[in-house]
Amino acid sequence: FLIASALAHFESHFAPYRCCFQNRTRSVEDPARQYLHGLFQCRRRNMEKMSEVVSGSQYQRLHHMLSESAWDRSGVRRQLIADANAHFGHACALLVDESAFAKKGDKSAGVARQWNGRLGKTDNSQVGVFAAVVRDRVAAAVDSELYVPETWFDDAKRCKDAGIPKAWAFRTKGEIALEMIRRLRREGLNFSYVAFDAG
Repeated sequence: FLIASALAHFESHFAPYRCCFQNRTRSVEDPARQYLHGLFQCRRRNMEKMSEVVSGSQYQRLHHMLSESAWDRSGVRRQLIADANAHFGHACALLVDESAFAKKGDKSAGVARQWNGRLGKTDNSQVGVFAAVVRDRVAAAVDSELYVPETWFDDAKRCKDAGIPKAWAFRTKGEIALEMIRRLRREGLNFSYVAFDAG
């Protein structure tokens, strides 16, 4: 019952912003629904495990849904902001921090040898800047953005191959965070103060 309720809630809020939900019947064959089921059912939440555990799912379809399907990013953010405002009100903090994900190879956007706090060392990783609202030990993610190291912008072909838009230019993590705070405020997110660490 809880899974079905969570899926129904997710679909009612976010389906309009993703093409995979549109013009489809509500079927367990939909990779978006399979992925959500996987988040609830798997201890190790990766697509390989999900395709093993969730009935009828296929790794390639899950991968395509996450990597290739079109999302209306600004629409998703607007919905996250509306949900956060309804749940948290004004008396909450906006937390901004970076997080890194270990990544092999050199083809994925922004991957480089850089500090990975999760591993406690410099390693081949992708790094993102994340924002979440927090109140009374409850948090909700409201925005995220990929950090692309400056060296990437010296190689236009590499950027193009990785899908980095031409309009992008190098920005420090601090500049990304400041843009994110201003954008969230402009788009109506309620928060009383911003917290971040020394980084």
